Amino acid sequence: MRLTVAMIILTALLPAFQPAAAADFITEAPEGKAVEYYADFLNFDNTFGFMGDYHTPQKLIFADDGSVYFPNLLLRHTMQAYVRGIYDRYASTITVEPGQQVFYFPNENIPVALYVLDAKGNAGETPSEFYDEPLVFDVSEDGVLSLRHSDRYPMFGVCNANASDEVYQNARNLVFTPVENVKDSMKHFNYSYSYDEETITTTASGYRDGDDVIWLKGLDPKFPNAWIRLIRNGSTFAAMSFQVVFYFANEDPIVFAALQGQNVLNYLPVTVGETDFTITAASDGNTFGNITPDGSGGFEIYQTYSSLSLSSGTFAAAKPAAPSFAGYSEPNSSNETEFIFDSYPKDTDGNLLLKDNLSFRMFVDGKPYTFTSKEYSWISEDMALVPYTFDNYNFFSQGGTDKQRRYVYLRDIPSDVRTIGVELVYKTDGQELVSDRLTYDIAAGKADISGIKDIEADDNAVEATYYNLQGMRVDNPAGGIYIVRRGNAISKEHIR
Repeated sequence: MRLTVAMIILTALLPAFQPAAAADFITEAPEGKAVEYYADFLNFDNTFGFMGDYHTPQKLIFADDGSVYFPNLLLRHTMQAYVRGIYDRYASTITVEPGQQVFYFPNENIPVALYVLDAKGNAGETPSEFYDEPLVFDVSEDGVLSLRHSDRYPMFGVCNANASDEVYQNARNLVFTPVENVKDSMKHFNYSYSYDEETITTTASGYRDGDDVIWLKGLDPKFPNAWIRLIRNGSTFAAMSFQVVFYFANEDPIVFAALQGQNVLNYLPVTVGETDFTITAASDGNTFGNITPDGSGGFEIYQTYSSLSLSSGTFAAAKPAAPSFAGYSEPNSSNETEFIFDSYPKDTDGNLLLKDNLSFRMFVDGKPYTFTSKEYSWISEDMALVPYTFDNYNFFSQGGTDKQRRYVYLRDIPSDVRTIGVELVYKTDGQELVSDRLTYDIAAGKADISGIKDIEADDNAVEATYYNLQGMRVDNPAGGIYIVRRGNAISKEHIR
């Protein structure tokens, strides 16, 4: 049995969360070594069945005492918690004891915990008893963690810790792959596709995983952070439908789907050049797009794309083009100030830049602004640099034909703020290149694009960062003229 996500979220959002219950589960992992992984598994949805929930970035924490802390992957926007495992280096296993709590429904007095599930999708043979089978990960020599499963316990899930047949989410085939394992295999592509009868050119990235699997990031233009998995299908490849590209705050999924008109196909045929790694698809009348449950057992189709073509590209280090002003609104009733700007992943000469290497830095009265996890509860870590592809409907969203428009909602900034600014940062080949800054003068109602300006230094003792006149970071400056940043202070200096 699985309760609807809407029921879960509605209950979760009701008031009077009980602090005592919060102490029963781990909301913050202790200090330890943080290792970045891609999590891959099949996640169940009432409309789509088992969906491919692929390559979601996760950080596992390895503590000095042999404990390993896993973030909860199921209903993860709502149930943000960790479970603890024990690493046995001799057996090459990590064991997670069942029944670890990940959430608490305060108004219903229901604790939610993690268990293995049987073939019926239950966590016990009767509602009043639970399986005591642990979740065991096998650790390979290259650091890949694979969750064991059997005919008796093929799945895992989160359920009411008082009733084993009240399961809120179930999943299977969980694997964690270290991000470090695939960095050297990453390739970058020039990517073109057709949307609304317009051909759009952008970038994407990906890599081969053996002979039979290809991973692509950026294939879905609306959700460029999503990874799409291609699997060999005879002499060609296939992108299977029902791969998750996004979750709404209420945990409803948006999935990638192959389409023929209004009909969903099982997969999208993909042609891959074995020698030059060119990739083409959706040029024979089929399209691909994004669909989501409509609440009545069907689905709603969002964007659709066709005529996709990827070819290997080389992207040089270059100064990003400056953003342009698009709008400003006074603080609303939630004390959020809206700032809108347009930005393209291009350098000052109009050449494409890799979106994955681009970020934004916001400024309030000339000082860098940080989106904190305390103020913005939808993010897990503070962000001073916002990735170009980051999209969060709550405070940072995208728009425009090719997603060039950014809607930013700054929270609780001072009432006497004078200016809001933004600049792009491009990191590649060990360099950090910064665009000219867009600055909006609120009182004058005027926007200005300028290079790095002199502003009053907060602390001259702060370590200096040097940039040449093209905006490129220089770690060991020799003689010449440089732009120097010390904390919030920026100046131009001549080094002899």
